[in-house]
Amino acid sequence: MTDLDLLPAQAVPARMSEVRISAEAFIEKWQAGSCELLDIRVAAETRVWKMGFGLAIPADEIAGRLDELPRDKLLVLACPNTDRSGIVRSYLAVKGFDAKYLMGGLLGLADALEGQDLGIPPVGSGRVSLFDYGLYFGLTLTLSTLFAAGGVGSAIGLVPVLETAGLPLALARALGLFVNTTSTIVAAGVHLRSGLLKLRHAWPLVVSVLVATPAGAWASQFVAPDIVRAVLAAFLIAASLLILVSHRPVIARSHGAAPLLLIGGSIGALSGLVGVGGGMLMVPALVLLGHEVRSPPPAPSAP
Repeated sequence: MTDLDLLPAQAVPARMSEVRISAEAFIEKWQAGSCELLDIRVAAETRVWKMGFGLAIPADEIAGRLDELPRDKLLVLACPNTDRSGIVRSYLAVKGFDAKYLMGGLLGLADALEGQDLGIPPVGSGRVSLFDYGLYFGLTLTLSTLFAAGGVGSAIGLVPVLETAGLPLALARALGLFVNTTSTIVAAGVHLRSGLLKLRHAWPLVVSVLVATPAGAWASQFVAPDIVRAVLAAFLIAASLLILVSHRPVIARSHGAAPLLLIGGSIGALSGLVGVGGGMLMVPALVLLGHEVRSPPPAPSAP
């Protein structure tokens, strides 16, 4: 008997619960680590929009890529609706996989999520090991220490490195902002006690940064990840070029509050958007306004 002979029995099971799963049930199983999402749309479709998690193998490539599919957990097949996923589910069932198609398809799943980010499941779920968490911790500790020694926030290097290591971009940005904010608070306390930081000089930057950075972080949810990555890349290039410039001329000598509010607001919003500190851009901007960086600095870097 061939696989084709077995197909009718798999396509028409005794109970429909054997072949399909609701979006709510899938989310519960996904968070428990007991299933895997398999997006079977073609490349032209996934380029337009992605779910941000699960496997993506076009339906016409599955027969040649069966070795990439897990056999120790439920496979949930998904396409925009259910037309293709039902057919592919029957094929995989014949091949010995525990497979179901997603009721309502990816469109229904998007509605069920309502913007929820499934993120990284907890240790023990079968998706993230203790080694992964150790890797993220080690990278955070190492980069934070190295960048702190240079007097700048580590998020400018931490965010791209963590995403490369497998952390979702949104989570990498949030972690970068948290690390930078923590280090900024600690550094500000040290400088206040030593007298290097004068609040009467710093308040315009502090106020504008505290308002603009959360606003930029909130706005990032409405910006496509590729645009965020492009802005982050431009941020890195600009910061690198500014480091190489040893002499920066004063273009306008101003110690008023308005320029500082403008600098803090714009750099703070940008920092919140990409999840990095703005100190590497803020210091050159202050120098261009005539502030002497060797004297008591007027403000900490943007968190």
